[in-house]
Amino acid sequence: SVTESKELSRYHWLKKEIEDIENRILRLTGRATQTTQTMTGMPFGGGTTDKTAIAAEIADAKAELDDRRYKVEQEYVRLQKFISSVDDPRMRLIIQYRCIDGRSWQNIAMKLGAYNSAGSVKKAYYRFIKTV
Repeated sequence: SVTESKELSRYHWLKKEIEDIENRILRLTGRATQTTQTMTGMPFGGGTTDKTAIAAEIADAKAELDDRRYKVEQEYVRLQKFISSVDDPRMRLIIQYRCIDGRSWQNIAMKLGAYNSAGSVKKAYYRFIKTV
């Protein structure tokens, strides 16, 4: 069960991790497609090993990416079940905005409107988490 703020933030951090892996794949793909030659007077032959190693890194990163995407899907379903179980509609929105959408406390307060401040929304969230 989702019982603490750290568990609620897992979805957010998995999404960040996916973004990082995607960026790594882009960098590796860029390195693999570079065609730089060095003028050493020696025959050019070292590129095959480098490109093979980079291709292996890309394959590993893609497998890691698939794994994280699967975990994000599982986490999303788990979070949605938890959010649906919350009786208070305001708290459901706060949790949705914070844990699924990754919004700041200030943005959540503005989104909720009417007498909500970043501090009051944050305090309500953490107070609620302690009761779960």
